[in-house]
Formats: sequence, C-alpha cells, structure tokens
Amino acid sequence: MATYKQTDAVQGGRCEVPQQLYRVRCIGTKSGKSSSGNPMITIKNEIIDPESIDINGEPFRIAGRQFMMFLMLTGDLLPGQMQSGLSQTFEFLEKLGISHGGELDDSLHRELFLGQEWDMVLSSYEDVKRLAPKPGQKVGDPILDGEGNKISAGWFIKANLSDVPAHCRPSKNEQVAAQLY
Repeated sequence: MATYKQTDAVQGGRCEVPQQLYRVRCIGTKSGKSSSGNPMITIKNEIIDPESIDINGEPFRIAGRQFMMFLMLTGDLLPGQMQSGLSQTFEFLEKLGISHGGELDDSLHRELFLGQEWDMVLSSYEDVKRLAPKPGQKVGDPILDGEGNKISAGWFIKANLSDVPAHCRPSKNEQVAAQLY
C-alpha cells in the first residue's frame, strides 16, 4: 500500500477522491470545439468543500483539486448516452438556476459559469500506464514495476453532469466571477 504526503492530494492527484457529495466552484471557462468538431463549453472547476478527507486514517487536503467538465452544445447522442449532450447541458443549467430559453449563447460562457458554486457527486479513477494495445485489444496491458505492481499516472476526478443533484444549492461567488483569467 502506498503512503502519500498531505499535499499529494492537490498536487498531481496522487490519491483517489472517494465517491461522495462535494461543493465545487467554476474557476475558468472557455468556448471551443470538441475533438469531433462539435461546439462545446469547457468549465474548469475546483473542490471547495470538504477541506480535507480521511484516507486510511490519514487526513488529505482535497480542497483545490481541479477537474474539467464539458458542456455539449449539440443535440447529438454520444455512444452509450440515454440523452443528448445538449439536453444534459440544459438540465445542468436548470439545476444551477440559469435560464436558457431552449438556447445557449456560448459567447456568454464566462458570465454564465465563472464563480458558480454547486453540490455535486464526484468520484475518481486511476490512470494506469499501459503498453501499446495488442491486436484485438482496445487498451494495452498495464505496465508493471519490478515488483509486479501497476504503474500509476495518478488519479483523475470523474465528474458527470448527471451527478449534479436537483437540489445542488447553486450560488455565485462574485469575487471569483470578477477575476480575469
């Protein structure tokens, strides 16, 4: 079992984020295109509460851990989705109390999201370094160290729009909203 320093949770994501409800804040936003060329808004968020979590009896600072969310601006269904990216985005806006009238002007991304705070269920997954896939494999076998342990590239926060509860206590931090980035 690995031992972590308290600062590792924020610096590099060297510990997992247990699945639970967190308070998060949007600290950055931009408008652009997805890898498939569809319009989207990217919002950069950070955990603001709780300040720390307990992992194996040790406290780790968790406030400040950052993650991205991608708001799709098209109605296309992505593989495995029950609803389109656009309807998920509209549902998210409604939970935050942002009126949209069935449209979203992506040029207003900064005004709409920067400084927004809400509750959200987050979890994490470990990014394991992998070999190139063999024929027939989607992902390659994990790379192992000299003791046979998988080599980790860190933990990434998993954040889905559907994991924002209906009563997510939205608010806007005007000090953050006024920042230039």
